[in-house]
Amino acid sequence: MTIGTATVMRAERVSKSFRQDRQMLQAVTDLTLSLEPGEVVAVVGSSGSGKTTLLNLFAGWETPDKGTIVWTADPATSTATLEWSQLAIVPQDVALVDELTVGENILLPATISNRFDDNVRGRGELLMRRLALDELAQRFPRETSVGQQQRASIARALLLTPILLLSDEPTAHQDERSEVSIFSEFRSIAREGSCCVVATHDPTVQRFADRVVAITRGAV
Repeated sequence: MTIGTATVMRAERVSKSFRQDRQMLQAVTDLTLSLEPGEVVAVVGSSGSGKTTLLNLFAGWETPDKGTIVWTADPATSTATLEWSQLAIVPQDVALVDELTVGENILLPATISNRFDDNVRGRGELLMRRLALDELAQRFPRETSVGQQQRASIARALLLTPILLLSDEPTAHQDERSEVSIFSEFRSIAREGSCCVVATHDPTVQRFADRVVAITRGAV
């Protein structure tokens, strides 16, 4: 699939709850939201407001109790089966592969997708420079800081310029300079037509966002 002008993904009256002890907690309530190409969407709210659950629903990691989430390019497609070039995710736990170097982790989407060529290699090197990772390419994740690992996870997600990028607290371990670098990269791929959804407490993102979606107790 190529990036076009149609809505990337749409959630229609989506609700999701979880059982905690003997109670049911409503994480997302009757949410309707469209994600458009070329925009950065900031999802903001306090801890426990439903931000991560919303991203997990878009990613296909959680299934709605009610409502629908549709990948509009192919409504019959499960988002959990999309390729890295279609949907890329930056989870809170970074999820790097311990046995691979930082450089190998960043290039992993191209390796898995069999899209490893000079252009992709060059983009990987560019992302490593822009995110201050170029001197860490041969190190293993355990030999780097948490903040460096987080930036490597972001570079990995950006590598193939996905149609939709979902990022959960991408600046939780970053200083101000790194925050600006990360959000600048999100704006860069948005200019190419990608949609970036960023769940965050970081007010910096609002300077770079086209839309701010505020969630309180699972409701927009």
